[in-house]
Amino acid sequence: MTRIAEFSNWSYEHLEKSLLPAQGSITKRVASYAIQFFQFCCFLPLSGLSSVFSGLENWISPRASIDTPLVAFSKKPPPWSGAAPLPNIPWGTATAAFHDNGPLVHNKTNFGELYLKHHPERFDRESHFPNMWEHPERWVDRLVEIGAKTFRFSVPRDLIEPREGNFDAAALQKVIDLCTELQHRNIVPMVTLEHFSRPLYQTFETDEGIESFVNYATTVSERLYAAGVRKILTFNEVGVEPFQGYIMGEFPPYHKVDFEGAARFFTNMMKAHTKVYRALKQLHPDFEIGFSHDPIRFRYFHKMHPVWSPIERIVSKYLTDVNHTMVMTCLKTGNVQLKVPFFSNYSAQLDETPPFDFLGLQYYTDPCVKLSMFGGASITRVPNEKITAYCYRQYPQGLASAIEELSQFGKPLDLTEVGIDTGINKNDGDVERIAYFEKILQVVQKALDEGKNVRSLYFWTLIDNFDWHQGWDLPTHCPIRFGFYKFDPTRAELTPRPIVQWIKQKAGVL
Repeated sequence: MTRIAEFSNWSYEHLEKSLLPAQGSITKRVASYAIQFFQFCCFLPLSGLSSVFSGLENWISPRASIDTPLVAFSKKPPPWSGAAPLPNIPWGTATAAFHDNGPLVHNKTNFGELYLKHHPERFDRESHFPNMWEHPERWVDRLVEIGAKTFRFSVPRDLIEPREGNFDAAALQKVIDLCTELQHRNIVPMVTLEHFSRPLYQTFETDEGIESFVNYATTVSERLYAAGVRKILTFNEVGVEPFQGYIMGEFPPYHKVDFEGAARFFTNMMKAHTKVYRALKQLHPDFEIGFSHDPIRFRYFHKMHPVWSPIERIVSKYLTDVNHTMVMTCLKTGNVQLKVPFFSNYSAQLDETPPFDFLGLQYYTDPCVKLSMFGGASITRVPNEKITAYCYRQYPQGLASAIEELSQFGKPLDLTEVGIDTGINKNDGDVERIAYFEKILQVVQKALDEGKNVRSLYFWTLIDNFDWHQGWDLPTHCPIRFGFYKFDPTRAELTPRPIVQWIKQKAGVL
C-alpha cells in the first residue's frame, strides 16, 4: 500500500517536470505544450485516485510518524487552561512608518502611489493618522505605560533620502532622536531598513537598484550604530512582497500570476541583503543583522476528494513555494528556485548563501485552500474555526511548527510580529484578541521549554494603523483593527482597548 503514497508524490514531481515552460522557437514551444497538456490530462485523474487510495491506506493502516514535541503541540495543542504568564524574554510591539503616517506623508513611495494614483477610492484625504513621524511620543509613552522592553519600527527612507543619494540631515536626526529616547526609557530599538514602502526611485525588479539600497543602508546604519542601535532588519517578510506584488497583484507593481517576476524580485532582495550584511559587519562586527520571514504554509482542505483533493494540493504547493519554500531553499543552498507548471522555470544561484545573525519570524496564520464548484472564498477555515476580519484562520498553534522549522538554521529567532485583527467583532470586549494572545504565549513558552532559541516577542501592533492596500476598512466596510490602542481616523482619538489592561497585568505594571 505504501506504493500508492510513493506514486502520489512521484506524480506531482512528474507534473512539475513535464509542464515547465519550454525553451526554443514558437513552433517548438507549441508542440511541447501540446504534449504537456496531454500529460496533464493523464496526470490529474491518476493523481485523484492516488489521493483517495492513499487516504484509505492511512485510515486502514495509519503510518506511524514521530513528531517533535513542538510539531505535536501544533497538531494537537493541550486544552487552553486560561491565563498564561509572559515568557521570560524581552517583549514589545512592532510597527511600520507607512502604516502610522499614511499616504500623504509618504506620497513619493510605491504605497503612496497605490492610494493617491491607483486606488484613491480607498483613501479619504480628510482622515487622520496616528502620525509617528510628528508625534513619536504617542508610541514611546504608551510603550512605557504597558511595560514594553523593546520596540521595532521602520526607517522612512523616502523622508530620509528624498532624492537618491541626497540625505536630509534633519529627517535622519528625528530617527536618531527616537532611538535615543527609547533607550533613555529602557526600551531596546530594533530597526527595519525597508518595510515594504520604498521611494519611487528604488526598485528590485532588476539588479540595478541593489547598489542604491546598499548605499542607503550603510549610511543610515552608521548613524544608528552611533546612537546605540545594534539590531537591524534589512527587509520585512521577504516572501510576502513577491507574492502580493507579483502573484496576487495587490501590492506594487500589481503583476498577477507572474511567478518569474516574483522570483527575480526575491533574488535581488537577497543580493542586496547580502551586500548590506557584509558591508555593515566590516564596519561594526557587533551589529546583529537579519531579515523577517512570514512562513505562510497553505494547507489543502479536502483530504480524500477525487477531484478537489489533487487540485487543492497543487494550488497549496505552489502558493507555499512562492511564499515560503523559495525562501527556505535559498537560505539552505543559496539557490533561488521557483518551478511552477506552465508559468515558471526559474533558477538563480547566488554568490553565497544569504548570511544572517538572526531571523525575524512573523506569524499570523496557515491558510486553508478550499475549492468548490460554486466558488466563494478559496482561502478559508476548517469547520467551526474562527476567522478574523481579513478572513484569516485563527490558528495560533501553527506558530509552534513555524518555530520548529526556522530553528533548523541554528540562529536566534526574534518573533518580530504576531497579531490578530478582530475588527469583525460586533463588540469591543477584546475577548477574541486576548484569547488568541494567551495561546500565542502558551506556544512561546512551549518553544522555550523545548530549548528553542526564541529571544524576543513583538506584538502587532501598539496603535491601530492604516493597511497596506485596504486603508482603514475592508471592502465589506469592516474596520481593520490590530492595535492595543484604538485609533479613530475621523476624530484622531486614541483610547486603550481591554488588551492594554491584560498586558499591563501580565507585565506587573498596574
